[in-house]
Amino acid sequence: MLPRLQIGALAARFGDADLALTSFEETFASSPEQIYPIWRPVYRDMRKLPRFKEFARRVGLVDYWKEYGWADVCQPFGENDFECD
Repeated sequence: MLPRLQIGALAARFGDADLALTSFEETFASSPEQIYPIWRPVYRDMRKLPRFKEFARRVGLVDYWKEYGWADVCQPFGENDFECD
């Protein structure tokens, strides 16, 4: 059986951004240190999902970015929103 992160990588590579994000959400719940792959280019479509915004807010990424600076692939958009590529 493939670990969740591998399933997410395969899902992203084959165009299933929703399954890729589900994989990250499940992995993060038990292994938060495994968040770093979300910045890889293959996950670009996943980062554009509205659900990714919810995930980023829920795990504290947006609060972190507001305090320490935005990720290279994410920028603030308006007062209370952001977008990623």
